[in-house]
Amino acid sequence: MVDLKTPSIEGSDEKDYQIIVVDNASPDDSVAVLEAAQKDHNFILIKSDVNGGFSAGNNLGIQYALEHDTDYVLLLNNDTIVTANFLDELLKPFAKYPDCGATIGKILYNKDRSKIWYGGGAVDPQTARTQHFFYDEIDHGQADKEQSVSFATCQNYKRCRVIR
Repeated sequence: MVDLKTPSIEGSDEKDYQIIVVDNASPDDSVAVLEAAQKDHNFILIKSDVNGGFSAGNNLGIQYALEHDTDYVLLLNNDTIVTANFLDELLKPFAKYPDCGATIGKILYNKDRSKIWYGGGAVDPQTARTQHFFYDEIDHGQADKEQSVSFATCQNYKRCRVIR
């Protein structure tokens, strides 16, 4: 079910973006809720005829963005709560590092915003196992510094030339 009361990207200071919402063949009235919400919110609604899963839904949104000459794609879950300057902060590394392909911010638990769920990550190339840095730690700013990661999860910003 869609929750349009969750603080969202619309509260961001950045104004140069287009929101693409993909409905993955929801069995409830989510499509009707989203269509009604388009009167008050500016977003593109893509309706899938089948629920191909999380990745397939993301791919539909990415495909639309690429077909419309987008420079960056940001994937967000529908329950993501963002800060006002998060888009600007995620864009900074692209300007600073021309070869940067993706950026990601710190992710806090939704129910306990004092605890870190993701503060960077790594993948072991030998085992393909992933690790979240600062996982389950109380947030004291330890994940606020810029760092290189080899594993990004959920909400990450991608440079489209990397995807193409």
